[in-house]
Amino acid sequence: MLAAAVALALAAPSPVHLSALLAEAKKQNPTLRALAAKARAAHENAQAAGALDDPMLMVQLYQAPVDFANVPLMLSVSQKLPLGGKIASRKAEAASMADGAGAALEAAERDVEARVTRDYVDLYLADRTVEIDAEVRKTLTELEKAAAARVVAGEASEAETLEIEGEIVAIDGDDAKARAKRDTASADLSAALGEEAPATFGRAAAPSVVAVPAEATLLAKAFASRPELAQARAMIGAAQARLALAKESEVPDIGLSLGAMHVFAGTGGEGTINMISAGVSGNLPVFWRSKNEPRIDAAGERLDEARAMEAALRAEVAGEVAAAYAKARAATQLVAIDQKLIPLARETVRTAIAGYIGGKAEFTLVLDGVRRELGRELSLVRDLASFEESLVGLDRAVGAGSELVAQSQPTAEPKGGAQ
Repeated sequence: MLAAAVALALAAPSPVHLSALLAEAKKQNPTLRALAAKARAAHENAQAAGALDDPMLMVQLYQAPVDFANVPLMLSVSQKLPLGGKIASRKAEAASMADGAGAALEAAERDVEARVTRDYVDLYLADRTVEIDAEVRKTLTELEKAAAARVVAGEASEAETLEIEGEIVAIDGDDAKARAKRDTASADLSAALGEEAPATFGRAAAPSVVAVPAEATLLAKAFASRPELAQARAMIGAAQARLALAKESEVPDIGLSLGAMHVFAGTGGEGTINMISAGVSGNLPVFWRSKNEPRIDAAGERLDEARAMEAALRAEVAGEVAAAYAKARAATQLVAIDQKLIPLARETVRTAIAGYIGGKAEFTLVLDGVRRELGRELSLVRDLASFEESLVGLDRAVGAGSELVAQSQPTAEPKGGAQ
């Protein structure tokens, strides 16, 4: 027996903790890996944005009319130099795009974290539902035995045992639904972790209620840390750089060139004639107004668009923080109520069953007490899950630096009993 128990314990999956799942998702989620590569590429591109174009090398042979008495060879090097701050504007645009790619990665990480946490909450709901169903089923079985004894003694009707059997069947149905929900959550969690096949997860530890900072504090942190807002600010920076670059196009670019000619002696020629040339070139902005004014207007409109999108996003973030904060406060109060009522419900059931066995309590009173205990136990589970989901919403709405979900998770697997 001992060997069988040890083997069963070794075969059972280890308890699963949210912090480990979040760390694994951050490393293994395919979408995050793709966005991380995109962000690295954007930063690499930003490094090269301020570089000058490569110089041009030209080799020319001059021979008109064709006469190979002398063979003049011309070598020249030219370099284009953008003026008017164009290089700085290009660097600023590329840097803003890189910042935007980094913010997009962080936003996607928060989305994946929210998805993993919600799946984890579903695991917890399913696990605790199965456990509570087992506890209540045990109570109903004891009550069924007491009712059967009273039927034999002629003190109760057989309808009482049949009603208890119906309650047990209903409990078994709830148990089956909870197990199916766990399978669904496990499959989605496996996908979030980058697994091709559904993995097997151990029992999910129950979250605990933690203190939530004031709403104003959370909102201020969200405006400073939310990755989507950082991305919006990066888009504004990029739009400003494009507008500056469009305006700077009015300034002509120049080209510097340096050349040398050497005349080689051909058939009967004299050769050895050397010459050096230097020059400056630049574009003439003859068509600047018709070509660049529309570009400046378009760049200005894109800047207005980026600013409007940031303002809309700030309002959306404020709404998300307020909604999650209100949900957390409500769940906190409900959990406190549940935790006070559950001991009373359990004691009521124990007293009622004892009274029923002794012939001093009505069967309906006992059965109603069992139902109330089941409802209260499940209510606590749902309210704890609702609180955890509100923390997911707050972490998602606040962005970097918000670790409320992590604070609500135990560092070790809790022992049995109601949470």
